[in-house]
Amino acid sequence: MIWHDPYTPLLAELRLRNDVEDEETFADSLQRLQPYVTRLRESYAASPSRVDFSCEHTRAAYMLVYYPHYIEPLYHILCALPQDVTQICFSGEKMRAAFLGAGPAPEVLGWVAFLNRHAPQARVALAYLLDWHVHAWRIGQEITAYTLAPCYWPRGKTLLQPFEFDLLNPSALEQPRLQQAIRRSSLIVMQNCLNDLLHAREAVLETFLRILDLATSPTLVVVCDLYFPGVHDLMAEMLDAMERRHWGEVVLPLQYREVTSGILLPEVITRYLLTGDGAQRLFPRKHTRFYALAVWHV
Repeated sequence: MIWHDPYTPLLAELRLRNDVEDEETFADSLQRLQPYVTRLRESYAASPSRVDFSCEHTRAAYMLVYYPHYIEPLYHILCALPQDVTQICFSGEKMRAAFLGAGPAPEVLGWVAFLNRHAPQARVALAYLLDWHVHAWRIGQEITAYTLAPCYWPRGKTLLQPFEFDLLNPSALEQPRLQQAIRRSSLIVMQNCLNDLLHAREAVLETFLRILDLATSPTLVVVCDLYFPGVHDLMAEMLDAMERRHWGEVVLPLQYREVTSGILLPEVITRYLLTGDGAQRLFPRKHTRFYALAVWHV
């Protein structure tokens, strides 16, 4: 995934869903999202962050500004892992993975893009989405599965199964269907949700460890999140807990990573949404910086 183009199919789908037939109307809708982009950028510049995704305009701003870039981290992490690990992890025709705090699930696209390049035998990818706002993100998830996934994995079929799940409530894992989903998953991903939960570190850690207790071997766990000291410290606690339990082999030590954007930005985005106005934080993203770790349970 060097250069890729999520915006062309994404914008086409948004035009269809919003019944927009002329460019002037679409441009106006992008301009009206600018204040929501500014507030999102201000929220994500803080640690811990505070974002209210119950607002549809905030979700729309996220889909247009953050979502495309969050396709990339998981793909690059999987490519950096030992080949023998990924070959075992993704060896079947039907792949299953659990995504914690997934929202509209851009990381699922990073996963299927990896399958497209490195798992030629794979035909079906079933993604279990665990998120407190999982139903609010229904449209974004549909765009992931039906609009964008075929672009990143033309020969495969991507299925999403959402679960309403509170990462701060370990007892939520008592749902039998959810337990089965975790046991069936050969990949468990926690991407870009820790910075929102730093105020409740102990609850997050307890839930995470309970998820590990449910996982069966072989399972690959990948955690990646924003480049903040508090995030690094919580990820270090998670890794330390796994090592104390002898849960698995560390195949990617906790580290800082940076991905240079390979996204082709259409002119309509740079003209009407990400205009380059630094004071309003309306600048196109050039890099995605994050911490990452991966542990292989066999």
